[in-house]
Amino acid sequence: MSAGSDPFEAELAAICPLGPSPGLRRRVAGRLGRPAAPRWVWAVVLVGMLAGAGVFAALWWPDPAAPSSPIVPDSPAAVEPDDAVPSLAAYRRALAQSPEALDALLDRSATSGWNTESAQMPVGTYSRSTTTLSLFGDD
Repeated sequence: MSAGSDPFEAELAAICPLGPSPGLRRRVAGRLGRPAAPRWVWAVVLVGMLAGAGVFAALWWPDPAAPSSPIVPDSPAAVEPDDAVPSLAAYRRALAQSPEALDALLDRSATSGWNTESAQMPVGTYSRSTTTLSLFGDD
């Protein structure tokens, strides 16, 4: 800082803050004069909150005597009818029994005509239904 030659610094040095107004002094004195809440009030509030939390936990906590999940009896094993198409599980069971059982199941599925739908449907790169083919006329 220079030795007072700058007029801006002289103006800044002349600025002094104003003192508090009488109304502000009264309000601050009124708030400081009020007694603070006694400590026992805060203790009662804390005990009440803890009691409320305990009641809430007791009502919403799961019953320890009740099982966590219902016990469901095992369903009976599914029996496949003889004329049904064998599933992958049937092939796995047959293989688990013996290779001969798997061969017997494969022979039975090959000779019983389970796969008759594929013989009736034309297979090709551009397969079309008979309705679509009839739209093109007689070729």
